[in-house]
Amino acid sequence: MVAYQASSLKEWFDSMPRSILRFMLKTRNLTRKDIASILKIEKSQENGLFFPSDIQDILKSIDSSCSLCLYDGNSIIAFVLVYHTEYGTSYLEKIFVSSTYRGNGIQNRLVKKALKLLSEYNVRLCYTMVNPHNEVSLSNFKSIGFTESWDTSYKSHNRKVLVYEVIGK
Repeated sequence: MVAYQASSLKEWFDSMPRSILRFMLKTRNLTRKDIASILKIEKSQENGLFFPSDIQDILKSIDSSCSLCLYDGNSIIAFVLVYHTEYGTSYLEKIFVSSTYRGNGIQNRLVKKALKLLSEYNVRLCYTMVNPHNEVSLSNFKSIGFTESWDTSYKSHNRKVLVYEVIGK
């Protein structure tokens, strides 16, 4: 029964025109009250493409005032964790979109809104790391204007480092 409901929700969501979805889904800044929801979402989605966030990274990101979530009613369906430093650099720690809502441009929408907020803090560069096997995220970041800079290893897993020039865009 639950699988059927989730399937019909996805079918319904996929059938909705994107212009209507923009009115239904709301964006807001993440707050410390959202930490439990973020951790719960991450735990339910462990799939090897991303790592669970460290609580200190979540706090740093929320306190930067540039981290956002997209919600439907009272439920967070997507979020972006990003923070900036006093040196004009920023780090996009995580972007997550619930599987029911994927394929509708939500990742791009949240990342672009976060980059706009970063520009208000005179951030020059934004860095992020992506699993090289996560082709959808790599493609989305590149379509926004991120470029691949170098390959690295993080927690014994291969990652691609991407960079975006915030100032001047």
